Amino acid sequence: MSTTKPWYMTAARRKQMDKEFQVMLRRNHDSLLQSCNVRYPETVEGVLAENPHARNPERIVEMNKRTNERSRDVEDLIMRIDPRWQD
Repeated sequence: MSTTKPWYMTAARRKQMDKEFQVMLRRNHDSLLQSCNVRYPETVEGVLAENPHARNPERIVEMNKRTNERSRDVEDLIMRIDPRWQD
């Protein structure tokens, strides 16, 4: 019978889990950066060039502006917290 308690985690296991977490975190940041780098047209002409049959291009332009701004915010946040992008 083992004297180790079931909730006890060895230092080696903690290090292994930390490495796995860091890999997952890097992949998540990379995926977010990749999706945030997509920018949508912010003009009616740009929207119509992408989708000539758009019913309300002005509304799509406003949505694209908000989406692009959120993408820039997320990108800036990741750049601040991810150590790979630090000076």
